[in-house]
Amino acid sequence: MALTTALATSGAAAAAADVPAGMKTLGGTVANGVDDVMEQGDSPLPPPKGPWPKSGTLSVFLCSKNIATPNCHGKATTAEQKRRLEKLLKRLPEVSGVRFVDQDESYRKFREDFSDNKALIAASRKSDMPEYFDAKVKVVNAKQANKLAKLPGVASVYEWRTDFWLGKAHAQVRLCAPRNDQGACQGRGQTTDLERDAIFEALRNVEGVKKIYLEPRAHAVSNWRNIFVGSTSNSKAIASVTGESFHLVLANPSNLTPITAALKGLPGVEEVARHR
Repeated sequence: MALTTALATSGAAAAAADVPAGMKTLGGTVANGVDDVMEQGDSPLPPPKGPWPKSGTLSVFLCSKNIATPNCHGKATTAEQKRRLEKLLKRLPEVSGVRFVDQDESYRKFREDFSDNKALIAASRKSDMPEYFDAKVKVVNAKQANKLAKLPGVASVYEWRTDFWLGKAHAQVRLCAPRNDQGACQGRGQTTDLERDAIFEALRNVEGVKKIYLEPRAHAVSNWRNIFVGSTSNSKAIASVTGESFHLVLANPSNLTPITAALKGLPGVEEVARHR
């Protein structure tokens, strides 16, 4: 189920978005829905005030013989069950753009979304990929997902709101959290102020970085809560594994190589990832 979770989830109130002293603003354009007007200065920008998304995505993952969930009973979803599910989804209020994603497309999407994680791609095969229905939701309703998950032929259902940063920035540099059990930050505490300042200096010297936002941990926790509406996870537990993040507006959103190269060897960096 780790792969379906990864595919499904392709982590305080926003601070005031006043431009810090010394910030320079130059003419720019809109790239991939993100305003890339140049705003560089001696300190990063705070998160924008909003908006906080209410819409989101609904993904209904289907059963296969490789998926060991109680609702599947060791059997793959039948053609008739797929037909009924698609018909039901298209009739649901607030749901639009229902489409079926077969195993080939699922595998292509997986490789695109996780192109920065070579180890994960190398360890995955097309036969590992689930088939699923994907749809847009105007207003996310967690109870709806719970009901759909009990239908015949359904392995799991994920319904979540759009990430706050999607459409506001192209890439994210995650910093170490207070508790780190795995990855680049394993065995250490959260990124220190000195480490964060060094990371910011490295980022502001990368050509093509047009804006740098700094997201406090409280804002990141609020974003997590907004995305996974209905989650019963403890806020303190979420906060303990959530670090600060830099969010970047880039001249070339498809190329993160200059970012990863500039940050190589710097302590306090957990991951560089695209917003998707």
